[in-house]
Amino acid sequence: MRRSRWSVWTIAVAAVLSSGCNESPTDGDGDNFVEGQILVLNSLSKTIHQFNVSDNTLVPFQASYGATLNLPANFDGVAMDILGPLMVTTTSALGGSQVIWADLGTGELITTGFGGPTGSLADPGRATLILDPSGVVGALVPARAENRIYISVPGEPNAFLVATNTGEYVERVLPFGVFVYALDANLDDAGGTYASLGDAVMELFEFGDGSLADSFTLPDSRNITDALFSQEEIMVLAGGTFVSDPEFAPAGDGNLVVVSATARAVRRTLALGGNGLSIEGGKNGLGHIVRTQGSFDQTDILTFNFFTENFERGPGNPIQPKDADGSDIGNCRAASALIDGRLLCVTFEAATQGRLVLMDADGNFLDDAPVGAGATDIYIR
Repeated sequence: MRRSRWSVWTIAVAAVLSSGCNESPTDGDGDNFVEGQILVLNSLSKTIHQFNVSDNTLVPFQASYGATLNLPANFDGVAMDILGPLMVTTTSALGGSQVIWADLGTGELITTGFGGPTGSLADPGRATLILDPSGVVGALVPARAENRIYISVPGEPNAFLVATNTGEYVERVLPFGVFVYALDANLDDAGGTYASLGDAVMELFEFGDGSLADSFTLPDSRNITDALFSQEEIMVLAGGTFVSDPEFAPAGDGNLVVVSATARAVRRTLALGGNGLSIEGGKNGLGHIVRTQGSFDQTDILTFNFFTENFERGPGNPIQPKDADGSDIGNCRAASALIDGRLLCVTFEAATQGRLVLMDADGNFLDDAPVGAGATDIYIR
């Protein structure tokens, strides 16, 4: 497997920068939208649905190919990253272990792999877009089954190797100067149980030669789900564990862990009072965590201030999304916010279409629109 020809990369996109930047949303050509372009990833229907907000109404965003981008038939990913008109996502080992690139302007798709006789079994996690100093775009991709980190580049048939022996189940990789942070959920994928093997782990690798520079645990924090950068701190969502007897139910032990990327240490740990399903940075400068305390049909939203490092709406005072009739919306899977604080959440439906729901800052219903089945991620450009 080829090692990457790049030795220094820079952080590139909102997914790894402070996700609360308040810049005006634009399309790939720099033109302002009415109220931002919203993209919803649907894992089961294998689509990306796109919307604008006009006043308090969700309006389908019409690209040259329409408001819906169709992904490959083998797609089963749960997360996407976006830079300008470029989107990246991944397909797991069940779908053949691929990185999927899309031009959101034209709808063109490019698929890359991992090479070698076992490349289809690499089982990539969440991809993170990065730039090299000359402006070449790539994506850091953890290969969970191989315990490796790669860089995938659109147009290259196979990814370039960055590091090996990266932990038990690295779910996300984030660049930091000449290093990369590997966020290890520490799950038993080799045994096929995907049960927690202990506290989550963060490892720091050299970009140039893949050597291990540092490693530390996140005490009492299990199963890293996702993470966001804010300045030189990483907000790590440790989603928590699940009880298999009598049924697969949240154990309620999720945490939000604030990690100093420079000091390579945990700054503080905040209990979620439940399990964390997702974390998204809103255009309003806050982090939005979808939490469950009982089941996947019993969710609410916590908000976190990156600058004070405290909850604004915490476990004791969550936002409960409301439907048009005033009833609770309990199946949100991911949530974010526009610059003015209006909330957006996507509901997860396996057998039917989910919904994108627009709400005020307190979770009161304003509008909704159908999306695909299995909605798992939301992004606001």
